[in-house]
Amino acid sequence: MAQVRKYAALPDLDESPDTYETPDLTDDASTLPTSTAWSETSDTEANPNISRIKLQPDEARSQFQSSRVDARETDFSDRVSSKRRAYVVSNREQGQDGDDYDSEDENESLQRKLARLNREIQEVQNELDKRRSEANGTQAHPEDEDVAAQLAQLSTALDGMRQSQSAQARLSKQLATSTPAKADAVTVPESTRSEEVTKETTDTQTLNKVADFDARLALLERQLGITTLDTPEASTANSTFAPIIPTLSLLDRQLALLTSSSSQSHIDTLAQRLQQQQQAAPANASTDANHDFQSPEDMAKLRALYALLPTLTSLSPTLPPLLTRLRSLRTLHANAVTASQTLDEVEQRQDEADKEIREWRDGLKKVEEAVARAESGMLENSAAVEAWVKELEERVKKLG
Repeated sequence: MAQVRKYAALPDLDESPDTYETPDLTDDASTLPTSTAWSETSDTEANPNISRIKLQPDEARSQFQSSRVDARETDFSDRVSSKRRAYVVSNREQGQDGDDYDSEDENESLQRKLARLNREIQEVQNELDKRRSEANGTQAHPEDEDVAAQLAQLSTALDGMRQSQSAQARLSKQLATSTPAKADAVTVPESTRSEEVTKETTDTQTLNKVADFDARLALLERQLGITTLDTPEASTANSTFAPIIPTLSLLDRQLALLTSSSSQSHIDTLAQRLQQQQQAAPANASTDANHDFQSPEDMAKLRALYALLPTLTSLSPTLPPLLTRLRSLRTLHANAVTASQTLDEVEQRQDEADKEIREWRDGLKKVEEAVARAESGMLENSAAVEAWVKELEERVKKLG
C-alpha cells in the first residue's frame, strides 16, 4: 500500500493485479526451444550496423609481438604511500631488410612527454641515490658525477619548459624586463662522497701539521725563555734545562758588575768588612764566655720553650693556612664599612639590568607585531596578485 501511495500521482501507473497464466498443453505444440543460430534468411542480415568480420588471432598477435614491456620494480597497487614507477614499453619493428629499429609513439602529446620525462628523471635519481647508498664508504664512480650533472641540467631544462607554458611565467617575464636583471640562481649539484672524504682527509692532514708546528714552536719558546715569567734560578730548579735568554741576561749583568770600574771599589769595601768581621769574631767569643748572662728566669723560659717545641712542630702544617685566614679576616673587617655601599651598588645595577630586560621585551613584542602585520600584508598582496593573474589568464584565453 505504501508503494501505491508513493506512486499514486504517476499518470501511467497500472493498478491492476499482476496475473501470470500459462496456456493449456496441446498435442501439436512443441516445447523445444527455438534455434538462435544465425542463418542466411535472418532479418538482421540487412542491418549494416552489425559487423560479422571474424577475428584473426594471428594478425592480432603480430600487432603486439614486437613490443617489450619492462615492468621490473613497478608497483601496481592502489596504496597512497607507494611511489608509482612507470613501466617501459619498447617497440622493436622489423624493416624490409630484417633489421630491428626502435619506434616511438608519434601521437604522444607534449604534456605526456613531459610527464614521462619527469618520471624517468625521478627513476634515474632514485637509482643514483640507491647506488650511492650501496657505495657508502667506498670510492665513488666518476660516471656517477657525470650522471648527476646531466640530471641537474635536464631538471633545469624541464623546469624552464614548465614555467614557460604558464601565464604567470609570461607575467614574470614582462615584470623582469621593466626591472634590473638579477643574477640567476645556479643549481649546484650535490657533492659526491669521494670529494667529501678527500676534503676531510686534507683538513685532517693540515690540522695535524699545524698542531705539530705549534708544539715545536712552544718548545722553542720555552727553551729560549720568551714566554716564561720565572727567574732563571726558579726555572733551573723546576726543569732540567735553563732558558737561554734569561740565563744570558743574568750572565751579562754579572759580567757587567764584575768588569765595571764603579763596582770595583764597592767589592774592595766588602772584602775589607769581611776581614774585619773575621778578626773580631774570636774576641767576641772570648768576652761572651767570660760574661755570665744566664739567669734562673732565663733558664726557666728556655725550658718552657723546649717543652713547647714538639707542640709547635706538630702545629707547623696548620699555621700557614691559619695565618692566611687571619689576614683575610682582617681585610674583611677593614672592608665591612663599605659592604653596605657595595650591596646598594649591586642592587642598583640589578634594577638597571631588569629595566633593560623589560625594555628589550617591549621592543621584541613590537618587532613581533610588526612582523605579523608584514606577514598579513604579504598574504593580502599575494592574494591580490593571484586575482590579477587569474584575470589576466581569463583575458588571454578570451583573446586566444
